[in-house]
Amino acid sequence: MAEGFPIRDAMRDCASEWNKMSVPISPFLAAAQVWGELKHRHQSYDSYAQTVITGGGHVYDPSLAEVMAVERNIDTGLRVGKILHDEGVIDLNSVAEAAAMPTINGWFPDDWMTFWPLIIAKPDFTQIRPHRVEYLEDQLDDLVQEHIELGGLDMEIYRDRGVEKSTRLGHYLIHINAVREMLTLNKVPINPVSRVISLVGTDDSVGSTAERAFAKSLGIRIFRSVLAKVEPLTPEELSDRDIGERIKQLRNLGVQALEGDVSQQFLLMEDRRSIDWHISSANQPSLF
Repeated sequence: MAEGFPIRDAMRDCASEWNKMSVPISPFLAAAQVWGELKHRHQSYDSYAQTVITGGGHVYDPSLAEVMAVERNIDTGLRVGKILHDEGVIDLNSVAEAAAMPTINGWFPDDWMTFWPLIIAKPDFTQIRPHRVEYLEDQLDDLVQEHIELGGLDMEIYRDRGVEKSTRLGHYLIHINAVREMLTLNKVPINPVSRVISLVGTDDSVGSTAERAFAKSLGIRIFRSVLAKVEPLTPEELSDRDIGERIKQLRNLGVQALEGDVSQQFLLMEDRRSIDWHISSANQPSLF
């Protein structure tokens, strides 16, 4: 159902069509189609909102099956995005949200690690002919395969949850670096988002951490949602704005909170932390 947020609606409509296909769509072609669909609808985005989906949040609840945990993580990300929008902190009419994209049939984590960097970098697909898109996709596959053969990338890590996060992160970064390398080698024109917004639980997500590293390599600013203390409000104002209940709900969703009383509001803080990572291989990416 349309919510009045054009970016959300366009992404869902694209996913609905992809999931009707007998063969999974490639991440590169998917990113191109999202770009084309938004252009057709005269829409664009200048921010990307990431949120934990498979690597934390409700996943830590042992009472939930994985599918249910992922669904709740997605719902949490969408709700927090909506609250930020309602508070006037962000404008969902110009934000591409990870939580807005439904599950794509046949996709694995490595597919998403190709798709989201392209959404963040925003290649100008009007400058890339259809056969060129296929060429770039093939070249990306070759770069990833090269890293696999050199021993720096193990695609099975994407499917093995038993591997420690620090090790998985190193491999994710090598993969995401291959995306950047492909764009750079081919001088693909890009118009990156101006900011990446971390919503809920992204510190626990290897994929989200890799996305932030990719964004930082492009000079994109990183922000995270927080609850911050503001000037005390009167009981009438608290009642009218229902701030107390809103803050309680946000804390229950796992949104980072700063010290303070109930007189708080939602805002974004710039995250200038460096990305700490390592991988037990001599073949480390040079990008980060």
